[in-house]
Amino acid sequence: MNYEKFKSILLTVLVAISIFLTYSLWTYQPRYETIEDQDSPVKVTVGEKRPEDELVPSLIKPFKLLYHQADKTLGTSNQKEIDKVMEDIGTWNVYDFSQVQLNEQDLKEVSKGENRIEIIFPDNVPLSVYSQILNLDSSSVPKADFDRLIIDLNDKGLDSSAVFFLPKEADKGGASVYTARVDQNSVNAFASRYLKKLSLQYTEYMEYALTDDRTIYLPLAKDEYISYQYFTDLDSIEDYKNALFIDGKSINLSSNGNVDTYISVYNLMTVNKNYNTLSFVYPTEEKVDPWPSSYLLTETMGFVNDHGGWTDKNFQYFSINPDQNKVTYRLFVQNLPVFNDQGMAEISETVGNSSVSKYSRPYFTLDFSSSDFSSSAVSKEKLPSGSSVIAMLQDTKNIDLDSVQDIVVGYKMTRNPEDSRKLNFEPSWYYKYDGNWIRLDTEQKEDVLNGLE
Repeated sequence: MNYEKFKSILLTVLVAISIFLTYSLWTYQPRYETIEDQDSPVKVTVGEKRPEDELVPSLIKPFKLLYHQADKTLGTSNQKEIDKVMEDIGTWNVYDFSQVQLNEQDLKEVSKGENRIEIIFPDNVPLSVYSQILNLDSSSVPKADFDRLIIDLNDKGLDSSAVFFLPKEADKGGASVYTARVDQNSVNAFASRYLKKLSLQYTEYMEYALTDDRTIYLPLAKDEYISYQYFTDLDSIEDYKNALFIDGKSINLSSNGNVDTYISVYNLMTVNKNYNTLSFVYPTEEKVDPWPSSYLLTETMGFVNDHGGWTDKNFQYFSINPDQNKVTYRLFVQNLPVFNDQGMAEISETVGNSSVSKYSRPYFTLDFSSSDFSSSAVSKEKLPSGSSVIAMLQDTKNIDLDSVQDIVVGYKMTRNPEDSRKLNFEPSWYYKYDGNWIRLDTEQKEDVLNGLE
């Protein structure tokens, strides 16, 4: 074999080896051992998440039910009674929505006419959100809000009866409201089940026109309420931190007395250990333009649920401010709203561009089953009648009744001075003045009024 022929054979072999090695390199898949990524984010929840279909029925509830008779109005705020009524109404077929204009006289007849049920919510509720409770056809539900559901119990010999959805704005008269139809047999069956109980067991209410545009109903007589004490169980701040912060690795903590501040590049959380409250801010999410109320409610309910934040089952939807993109959920105890000047009784959320930008809440739950709860810690208190409360407000300096938006009985929440684990709940009259809920000192006012008699 001559030298040139040998070189050709060698070159061919080398090219073949090169092609084989290149192909092997391209197609080789090494068998790596799976390694758990200890730094990957883990979804943390503070408590158990609620099923999505339970959010609306558990959070958006009426807080007063009235029955208008010819000569008087009866009512209740008992949540169990109201839940039974709403469960019954939820079986009805509500159909044929239409928009109508009501003048002041028509509105009065619709809402306060004889033999009508008035179901009152704390604030406007979007029909689209509440459709799952009222068995509404989602394709025919109008884009409208309501804070009162009116049911006409009068049998006019027709196949159907009217129900009305009135927003707060309807009080002004001339406002646009929505009406729908319900099978008359359903209404008649409802009346036969509840009217006797309504007439015999419900409290009599008085009607009072705060302004030409706003009418409220207050208990006619003095009524007895119970003061309560409950122990508290604290949620984990560490869980809130891990659940809410975008970047859990680069969080700095600074402390100043009873206030801890957690801060990262994206988020800020302030914790007040004295009041057991926290405030979380996501500045880049802030939004100027108003969101639709339906989006605000859906987003705020879902945001809290995503991190299992509905740890206390006694919070209910209480107010909405679409102009500020703000929704508030309030603690309820024994059917009454709870108020506290330090934010211990409410969950407040402001919605930004794509999610919640501000979030304030307590981080404790009430323990209703504590064996340490003693009957000696409970007392009964009689609150003045609605007419007395009106007289007290009229007698109070620097209060313009035209600026009073609502009056309710609620509980004042305070820390027990002898045991920081306990919270006291004292029944009191509250009035909403220029958007703020203020406690009325009825004991002092009654002494003054009695002295003038």
